[in-house]
Amino acid sequence: MTAQSARTEVHPPGSSWTPCGPDCGVGPKRTNLWTNRSATTTGFLNAIGHWANTGEPIYRDAVKSLENGVWEFRHGDKSLTFLDTDGKGGYTAKLPIRRYSDAEAPDSQFWPIPYFDRLIRVGHAFTKVSQKTLKHDLSESQNVREEDLDYDRPTRSDVDR
Repeated sequence: MTAQSARTEVHPPGSSWTPCGPDCGVGPKRTNLWTNRSATTTGFLNAIGHWANTGEPIYRDAVKSLENGVWEFRHGDKSLTFLDTDGKGGYTAKLPIRRYSDAEAPDSQFWPIPYFDRLIRVGHAFTKVSQKTLKHDLSESQNVREEDLDYDRPTRSDVDR
C-alpha cells in the first residue's frame, strides 16, 4: 500500500459531493455515472473506492497518466479523468515516475504512480475508441481541470468576508 492517498476523498468537479446510493437524496446528481449502477459504473466505483482506501489501483492499467498531471481511471473501454488538488484552486501536476530510484513508494508494484494530494477530483468521462486517447478528450480533460480549479478559487466576495 502506498501511504500517498489512503483515505483519499474523491469528488466530481465543482462539488462537495458525498458518496451515496441513488435513494440517498444527498448531494448533487452530476452525471449518470454516480447514480446509474450499470456494470461499468460498478467497476468504476469499485476501482475508485479501492484507490481511495488503499492508495493503489485495483489492477494494473486501471490508472494511467494522460498529460500535464491529469490521470485516468480505466475500466474496459471507458475512461474517467482525475487530478488531485488542495481544494482551494491550487494544483501541482503529478507526473508518472520514470526511474525506480525516484519512486515515492518503491515497495509497491505501482511505484511509477506518484503520491497525490488528499483530494482527488474526477472530471471528463469518455469511451476509448483507439489505443491513444483522442486529442478532443485530452483537451476536454484539461478544460474540466481548469473549470474545476477556477470553481475552488476564492472570489472577491469570499475574500471580503
